Amino acid sequence: MMTILIRFALCLLAVMALCAQTVLVVTVTVPDVTGTSATVQVFPAGSGPARTYTIIADSGNSNPVRCGGATTSATAGLKMAAGGTFTGMALALDPRQSSGVESAKLFYDLTTVYCYIVTGDKVSLAYSK
Repeated sequence: MMTILIRFALCLLAVMALCAQTVLVVTVTVPDVTGTSATVQVFPAGSGPARTYTIIADSGNSNPVRCGGATTSATAGLKMAAGGTFTGMALALDPRQSSGVESAKLFYDLTTVYCYIVTGDKVSLAYSK
């Protein structure tokens, strides 16, 4: 798991270098979320906006995890098998946009990320600011 997070951080840094931006990116890990057979907001309150995020379904899970918006359920959302990964990739700058106000739109709102996780199954999380 640590190897995946290191690869994630290295890929993120490479993308930022290609965009020719001088941006300090910080990767933040948060505690695992254990399922209760309900749809839950997976990132903790106060996580703030993120340039990227990653959700990893634990390899020991016995059921798929579903992730998406607030309407995610046992039958709706992106399905991840045990060990599966979903990554909200870094959003590229549009050269037609000016810097400043427009570039502020290039973040994910982590309060809108939800997962349906069966009781006892887990997901691991990380995001970059």
